[in-house]
Amino acid sequence: MASTSLTLERPAGHHRTIQVIAALLCVFIVLVPKGGIKAIGLPITWGYLLLIFSFIYSLPTRLLTYRMFYSRRLLITLATIVSFLIPFFYSTWANGIASLPFFVSTFTNFVVLPFLFFIFYPPFLPQLDGPRFRKVLVFCILGAAIYGIFTFLLRPITGKYVEIPFLTTNSGDANLEATKNIARGNTFKLISTYNNGNIYGVCTFILLPLFDRLVSQRWKRLTVRAAIFLTLSRSVWAGLFFEQILSMAAVFVEQARSFPRIHGKALLSRLLLLSACGVVLSVIVVWMNRDSSFIFDSELGGRANSLSTFSYATFLPSVPVDAFFEILYASAVYQYGYLGLLAIIAVFFGPWIVLLSDLRALSDPYRRAAMKGLVLYSLLSFGDCAISFIPVMTFYWFAYMVFLFGFPGHLVVSSTRVKTRSSTFLNPTPARISPVGGLT
Repeated sequence: MASTSLTLERPAGHHRTIQVIAALLCVFIVLVPKGGIKAIGLPITWGYLLLIFSFIYSLPTRLLTYRMFYSRRLLITLATIVSFLIPFFYSTWANGIASLPFFVSTFTNFVVLPFLFFIFYPPFLPQLDGPRFRKVLVFCILGAAIYGIFTFLLRPITGKYVEIPFLTTNSGDANLEATKNIARGNTFKLISTYNNGNIYGVCTFILLPLFDRLVSQRWKRLTVRAAIFLTLSRSVWAGLFFEQILSMAAVFVEQARSFPRIHGKALLSRLLLLSACGVVLSVIVVWMNRDSSFIFDSELGGRANSLSTFSYATFLPSVPVDAFFEILYASAVYQYGYLGLLAIIAVFFGPWIVLLSDLRALSDPYRRAAMKGLVLYSLLSFGDCAISFIPVMTFYWFAYMVFLFGFPGHLVVSSTRVKTRSSTFLNPTPARISPVGGLT
């Protein structure tokens, strides 16, 4: 098989408008994702409006300036998404819609967002200033954690959560304690600006490996993990366990490569951190006046009943389109039949398929970190996927985009196109920017 000459190079220039839009998207999707209004039961957030604006504003430049080569890894990813759209649209046609808001949510999550993150945005990535985008992203992730801890500690003093309508909460979601499931007995969960502890925890886990890669200060990593602990969510706590297990597995792989030279420090640090997590978890459970049965709940917090869907599900979808419930795979088989279950497995285990087809998908540490975040979400989905709620899938497809194309503004992989059985990488040709649509 012929070889492909690959070079890594920095983009020729950065564009201020693109960077401003990217920064605003970070702020209104990562830091304050719930700010907005409601219309006919649909939450319309500033972040999602910015996504629409970025599409309309950049469309002329995207159409007239950029070319995009569809690599094998991208085509595989798109194929997995299309595999789910088949039962989704079939069910819409054959069974109807049970809930318009959740139909719009599913359509947005599996049609609109993948189009933006896989087709529309990638050619613009080299035009971002990587270090500046990294600072904004770190600020937003860390800011959400600090705000969450602050409001969690302030709530027992004030007797209610701090709510800033239109910014930290949707205007249609006043009085979170009465409208949201955020109580844990006499205690209330950390919800940050996400209005729900589970949603905050799931979203943060998707970006946590990237965050660890982007920061070197230990206090920042511990702050984010402390916020995750204070969500008081068992499924989120399970995510911390999975995260450490994956980290230990990576250490074992490195040990195997360097054998017989042994580097015990990395493994010991992971074991100590896992032990520390166990101690902190025990303290929190005692503080909540619970025992070990709270963690090892055979009913899975009331979700075990949903597993019965596997016994009576049909092959094709047989119920109207509605929301996914907590356990993603049980929900998929109920909503879309066994065909939909296979499709959902293909979507959320798609990164493994991409990796098996092209090991270069893990060619740099940013892609490896993004892959870890995607794997964490696929594991968390056995407990609580929160997939129907803003902004979970925005985080997921962003991490998937980093996995496929690299971190925005970091290093661009360009390919000398030769005859080969391997597909080429995305070639955004950044030097061909023209002053279209206000980009100069």
